[in-house]
Amino acid sequence: MRTQFLAAASAAALAFVSFSAASADPAPPSPDSAVTPQAVVGADYSYVGLNDGLGNANVYGANLGGIVPLQQGSPFSFQLTGAYHRIDSHDLGGNDWNVGGAFAWAQPWGRVGANLGYTNDSFAGIGGEVTNYGVYGEYFGDRFTVGARGGGATGSAHAFGFGTGSSTGGYVGGEAIGYAMPNLAVRGTIGYVGIDAAHQLTAGVRGEYLFSETTPISGWVGYNYADLGADGFSVHGNTISIGLKYYFGGGGALQHRDRTGVDDWGPAQIDWNR
Repeated sequence: MRTQFLAAASAAALAFVSFSAASADPAPPSPDSAVTPQAVVGADYSYVGLNDGLGNANVYGANLGGIVPLQQGSPFSFQLTGAYHRIDSHDLGGNDWNVGGAFAWAQPWGRVGANLGYTNDSFAGIGGEVTNYGVYGEYFGDRFTVGARGGGATGSAHAFGFGTGSSTGGYVGGEAIGYAMPNLAVRGTIGYVGIDAAHQLTAGVRGEYLFSETTPISGWVGYNYADLGADGFSVHGNTISIGLKYYFGGGGALQHRDRTGVDDWGPAQIDWNR
């Protein structure tokens, strides 16, 4: 089932890529915030430093996503996303992957929606999985965006072949994006997840710049802090990340693409690096 979810996300994004490539001319930017068929693929690298002598890790991987309106001119849209990352630390390895979907209603003033996401992490025989479900909303200002999200979460953990039963909890988060220029976005985020006796607190900042509107490749750099704990035990991590994105379909500046295309925060899966 997990493989089917990831395959569905990949197929959706590749379908949008084909749609874009088959068009004789790029779709002109819409005059408002109406969602148009778009996709984005990206690759990134992160360096993670942990507290209490736990060392560091190198994380690298890729992600993809696509969005389409339910019909031409409709304010309602559907989005699919997926990502995979490899974790390497001190001759030990692990995997982090997630898939998710969202249904949203877009207006010139913002976007609101509901989402469902799944995240699976494993490292050196220890791992866990979380399913999140909730709602989100974003408000669009002239040169800024603010947003909030929240909902429920169900998680389970396993270690060396022994597992735990599932537990439930919830999550909340907020974001603020400032556009110093239409092609330069600086985003700050904060989030909290609590499931039974375990918790995760994250906070981060990221800057993204779209190098060209005709060849829509962007680069980004970010910093993220994470505090994970359970039953009196906690781990703190500081992460520095860099990445590239390529946008398919749509058009215009980065600010316009953020508001008419794939949303990589509001409906996203909850994870340690978001």
